[in-house]
Amino acid sequence: MFWERFIKLCNEHNTKPNPLAKSLNISSGAVTKWKSGAMPNDTTLYKIAEHFNVSIGYLKGEENPPSDSDSSREFVIYHRDGKTKRIKFTPEQLKIFQALVDSANSEDTDN
Repeated sequence: MFWERFIKLCNEHNTKPNPLAKSLNISSGAVTKWKSGAMPNDTTLYKIAEHFNVSIGYLKGEENPPSDSDSSREFVIYHRDGKTKRIKFTPEQLKIFQALVDSANSEDTDN
């Protein structure tokens, strides 16, 4: 299950497994093991989940794929240098982000 989801995510992000692994400081030997059915360790799963903005549960096959139609989870990040990047928050990240926004809004109304 992991390998299929990993390949799907690589394809969706126009990247190849070995160059991505190298950029995340993961050995090419690990990629070969995944292709044979091995599951990455928790640290590696975290790196991959963070890179693709998905949950570890999704990578493990414990959760359904993120919904492409849920545009409320997609954000555009504007960098100081003028570049932009589209990201999708995982459900966990969205909860944290919403709590931060709610906190900031409640502080604004107190003044």
